[in-house]
Amino acid sequence: LYLTMFRWKWRHGDVSRHTNGNLKEALGRIKAKTYVITFTHDMSFPPEHSEIEQKMIPNSEFHIVKTLWAHFGMFCCADENEQIDQLLSNLLEDAK
Repeated sequence: LYLTMFRWKWRHGDVSRHTNGNLKEALGRIKAKTYVITFTHDMSFPPEHSEIEQKMIPNSEFHIVKTLWAHFGMFCCADENEQIDQLLSNLLEDAK
């Protein structure tokens, strides 16, 4: 069940569907202050891929959370949670 849900989300979570497959145009439409946050050692979402996409988003910043756990570091890892909390606090402060 999990793999089915994951595959469905992966296939249908394409924001470029609304711009005839043009990812740059789709991400360029984002108006909100945006932080693209990625994790070291992430093989599913490598930081270098996220950085390419971040550069397509106006008024955005790229940040890397240092972790040995890749994107699983966002789940109950104290050091990673501190990094994420700080980034989210900064984003909210920037958005004022």
